[in-house]
Amino acid sequence: MSESKKIFYMNGLPLNIKSKNATQTLFRSHITPLAEWQDEPDSTTKLYSTDDSASILQTSASPEQTIVYTPYGHRPDASAMPLLGFNGELLNTAIGFYLLGIGYHRSYSPAHMRFSCPDSMSPFGGGGINAYAYCSNDPINKIDPSGHVNLRKAIGNFFGRKEKLTQQVNIYNTETEARANAIGRLKFPDQPKTSQDYHLTSIKMEKNMEKLPQVPTLSGEAEKYRDKHFKGESPIIAGVLSELAEEASKKLNAFRMQQREFEKKGEEWRSAARIKAHEEQRLKEEKAREMRDQIRRERRENGVRHP
Repeated sequence: MSESKKIFYMNGLPLNIKSKNATQTLFRSHITPLAEWQDEPDSTTKLYSTDDSASILQTSASPEQTIVYTPYGHRPDASAMPLLGFNGELLNTAIGFYLLGIGYHRSYSPAHMRFSCPDSMSPFGGGGINAYAYCSNDPINKIDPSGHVNLRKAIGNFFGRKEKLTQQVNIYNTETEARANAIGRLKFPDQPKTSQDYHLTSIKMEKNMEKLPQVPTLSGEAEKYRDKHFKGESPIIAGVLSELAEEASKKLNAFRMQQREFEKKGEEWRSAARIKAHEEQRLKEEKAREMRDQIRRERRENGVRHP
């Protein structure tokens, strides 16, 4: 049984892999992997040599050995690989699968050239029609860091500019997807039975909406870059995200309207109950007066003096 590991991310990329006995740390320049280090005695920093897709080609631990991949990223001896591999993605050397996405970890098998599980954003969302396909079957020109939606590789980098912009767009897409998923998971309760239930549930719903991930933002330059190079490939555009958030807000507002309607009906019921109780009391008092008047009349008729 393999030991469990915790993966910590920074800016949408894996930074630390922590197990029971050791912690492995990755170093980068923007999105390009530079090295890995492990906090063990006599451990040395392992430097990376990469290509323009951030795939690891060589390490300082084995400078004579060049790492080669098939177009889909397969390498026969995956157990001898460093932490990162094809396209700079995190590799599970035990099974030879790449773990794509932050916290989602949709496993991709380069040997089978497909994902091991269907895309939750397929077939009508950003995942595309084929729920198992990797990069729309075009791994030469595309990457899929989120495990959901493929993106075009940055070409013709100029002083890391495209690299930075690509990173910003990828982080934006990941955060957008996380917010959309969180909005989709919002649950609205069944019809409460009392005004107090409405009040407590409304507060709970507001707190749940406050806990949603923040709305991601892009710089003007990154937004233009996304529109030019990632057109139609972002997982969820800002407009759709706004619609989702607006829909959630509408549900909350509808719930509040139901609460007010419930309270209004409750007040009407209480008012009707007060009127009914007052009328019943009036009738009871009127009946009591009639009975007293009748007793007086009977006594007068019988010559009995009323005390």
